[in-house]
Amino acid sequence: MLVETVPERMVAFGAVWEKLSGRWATVFDTYDDDQLALIIDHMRRTVEVGAAQVELLRSGELEAP
Repeated sequence: MLVETVPERMVAFGAVWEKLSGRWATVFDTYDDDQLALIIDHMRRTVEVGAAQVELLRSGELEAP
């Protein structure tokens, strides 16, 4: 899938994203620095695992059962 921006919709998207991102900030404000570090570590590691799985799927090395 290829996702491309539509320049004439960027202003509208920005308004929507501003509302969405503000709610995320309120969630993260409830955690202390150690908790945030754990969350960030988890997110990084899951992205790495996901990327490795995508590469494996693209490689064709997996066979369907």
